[in-house]
Amino acid sequence: RREHRGRYDVVLGRSVTALPRFCGWVSDLMKDEGGNGGDDQGGRLIYIIGGELEELVESRIVNDVPLDKLLQRASGTSDKRALIFNARDVEEIADESGEKQRIVRSGPQKKKGQNNKGGKKMAKGAWSKKQNDVKKQRGYDDFQRYES
Repeated sequence: RREHRGRYDVVLGRSVTALPRFCGWVSDLMKDEGGNGGDDQGGRLIYIIGGELEELVESRIVNDVPLDKLLQRASGTSDKRALIFNARDVEEIADESGEKQRIVRSGPQKKKGQNNKGGKKMAKGAWSKKQNDVKKQRGYDDFQRYES
């Protein structure tokens, strides 16, 4: 949604999908770097993941912290780690992976057959007034009935 665009300092995710795809989903949500002309760092992505990473992603990690260290637990309790990325890097990962182009962003649309007169939302299955001035399209205007 437009009201969320560029609004967030931190976006938190966990490995529910490939990281480049997640970057495509959230890149528009994070604040841009240096937007105020000062030393504003922009938004950050904190992504919790375990296992191997693609080279495209690994080269852009700002910080890689094991969850055990982050949660002050004994080492080896978890293989997960928190990866931290800058907003600019998240945007680049999404662009270079091609995930940004695959995302279809469509807002709420009027459903077919939904009648919305005067800004009032019609209830599902509600009857609307028939328009007599519109001729129905049946595809057989020259139809003639033959008696046998």
